[in-house]
Amino acid sequence: MKSLTNNLWRQLGRSTKDSSWIIDTRSSNAFTRSQALAIAYLLSKEGNWQSKTHIGLCLSDPLGTLLLMLSLWLRGAVAVPINPAFPQKQRDLLLEQTNCQECLDDAFWHSIGIDKLLQTSEAGWEKDFSWPDWDAEAWAAIIFTSGSTGSSKAVVLSLGNFFYSALGANEAMPLLLGHAWLLSLPLFHVGGLGIPLRTLLSGANLIIPQPKERLSRSLEKYDVTHISLVPTQLYRLLQNPSDVASLRHLELILLGGAGIAQNLQEAIQENELPVYATYGCTEMASQVASFPLTSKQNLADKSPAPILPYRECQIDASNEIHLRGRTRFEGYWVKGQLQKPFDQDGWFATGDLGHWQENRLQVYGRKDAMFISGGENIHPETIENALLNNPDIEQAVVVPVKDTEFGARPVAFIKSPVHEPYRWHDQLHQTLAGFQIPDLFLPWRKEDFSTLKPKRQALSKAAQSDFNEWAKWRFLRNWLKKFPPGWKHPLSLGQKQVFKIIDHQDARQPSSIFVLALSRAQGMTWLLKGPGKPLLTLDALQHHWVQDHQPRVVKNEMRERLEIVRLVTEDPHPQDLIAFDATCKDQLKERSISFPPAQPRPSPYLSIQASELPAAHAICLGSQEAIPVNESSAPILQIGIYLPKTKRSYLIRCLYKDAHFPEAFFGWKVQTLREADGVEVDQPFWEVAEREAFLLQELMQAYALIPQIIPADANLPQRESRRRNKWQQDLPS
Repeated sequence: MKSLTNNLWRQLGRSTKDSSWIIDTRSSNAFTRSQALAIAYLLSKEGNWQSKTHIGLCLSDPLGTLLLMLSLWLRGAVAVPINPAFPQKQRDLLLEQTNCQECLDDAFWHSIGIDKLLQTSEAGWEKDFSWPDWDAEAWAAIIFTSGSTGSSKAVVLSLGNFFYSALGANEAMPLLLGHAWLLSLPLFHVGGLGIPLRTLLSGANLIIPQPKERLSRSLEKYDVTHISLVPTQLYRLLQNPSDVASLRHLELILLGGAGIAQNLQEAIQENELPVYATYGCTEMASQVASFPLTSKQNLADKSPAPILPYRECQIDASNEIHLRGRTRFEGYWVKGQLQKPFDQDGWFATGDLGHWQENRLQVYGRKDAMFISGGENIHPETIENALLNNPDIEQAVVVPVKDTEFGARPVAFIKSPVHEPYRWHDQLHQTLAGFQIPDLFLPWRKEDFSTLKPKRQALSKAAQSDFNEWAKWRFLRNWLKKFPPGWKHPLSLGQKQVFKIIDHQDARQPSSIFVLALSRAQGMTWLLKGPGKPLLTLDALQHHWVQDHQPRVVKNEMRERLEIVRLVTEDPHPQDLIAFDATCKDQLKERSISFPPAQPRPSPYLSIQASELPAAHAICLGSQEAIPVNESSAPILQIGIYLPKTKRSYLIRCLYKDAHFPEAFFGWKVQTLREADGVEVDQPFWEVAEREAFLLQELMQAYALIPQIIPADANLPQRESRRRNKWQQDLPS
């Protein structure tokens, strides 16, 4: 049907096309358009609803919902479809809000008797009936928005809004006689209502599947050619090869309702699926723009799309999308009155943000979803799209939470078979700015996502308490940004590791040299017993041995300021090291070693884990990837710990011999600590009291980072302290 005339009802009711319109797979009933309109007329006669009255529809049966809605329209009444899954109290509130005279439910529908109506519709029912004129401006329905960023709004839509929406969609995406569209979306949303209206005007079939039937099963059983999906549904279908085969046989897949992740778009392209990405809203009776994802040039975070017929679009200076046209709604129903949120030219400000890209509309977020964090604008949809590029993430919703330091910060709810926040954090660093990366990743909770679109304000409230607990330890995370936790590997040349010997005489600019040794003990021995020579010393004014490399005697006052440190690959170090070989027996040899320059790495996600230990504490861990079995050098786990008892933060390194973690434990030490006043102390193993070391070790054992039974030869702070005391005693005087 290419036009809408005043006698539209008569045209549809007297359709000469005898093919089925509605195919109800539950009862094996099939209805032509004329039969369906006849039943709708009989229902309208049964109900005797008055023109312009508001009637609630709260049915779980889609056939009943559709036929009753048509019957209300024939009477000039206004349908108010409500989600039957809502609790009774919420239903009553919505019915009261929209001034409904009554509510038609499943009990009413079952009392009608569809079989009896079907028989009556075939027996000369038209003789006493005159088809009403079709009035495009007559109110047809009041539809509630999803209310993703606030309470739901009651949107008043006319018959013209609905039918021009369907007509324009059919012009842009051909729907023909013989095609069949699966009713895969609920009829209390405009996205669902668009399906029967498109098929009604085109002559295509509307297939009503079995209740709660899996989409994959519906595609197998019925001759479906068209289907409407949200990205999550399509993602799940693509996981099964047989479902992919079913999708390939379709003529069209209409995809909307959420952002389409890059990896999903690539899967669409790879499998050559006939997908149309779509943008729409309740206020425009569903679709506004659609575009086929048929070539790689169309792949983007949000697919660009041309405006459909009977719609108009413009974008203002703030990038907000404005819409008007024959599908634009009549207004919002508020406290018994119609409010028209349009400017003098009839434009409706959607609250969506976008821009034009090659004469097509590109949508990238909600204006009211945007929030400011530390002076930076954050669009949650941008972060969600980046998260959805991870193939393990099925759904992602990002919301703001209140924060005393930044005003607001993003928190993400993630639906995934695995919970790997540290990996998600690192992956986001590749595409997003640091301020955009969520501070916290929370698991998907079913009770928070009971509607078609997430309620962002409710989610923000739900996430606040988790964030408040997380924020208690932010000072520890901020400090550890300089020392990213996670697996590290010693800086080495062959089998020899690089050790740095530091003279702390000048705390602001300590001097140092580098030694190649198989172990810390070997480095100490070399420092103590340079073969045939007095012990070499450091010059506080230089960062390596004095230029002539002439030996000097270590003085007594240097005993407390010398320290030997094992370097890991990420520790700051010059590209070219002047190093001495501790394995040389005859003389000290100078060797120049070149390493690749240290690359800046994003700090990994730092997770707070609760403990049942008596002392309150925080522990920060980085990536917990498996230790490589064939690694030539022993791996090191770097972690951060805060102990309220001591009011200190600790950077700790645990050393392991091989991949048998944690049984192959070799020792641990405090690499750096931070005092309560923010002062940092490097290499302070002699600063850690025995009780302090016990608390730290007990905490690491509680998390199975180190074994419960410590090996006798393990290098522990208390043992290192004793070894150091002996070493100092052995220094020449």
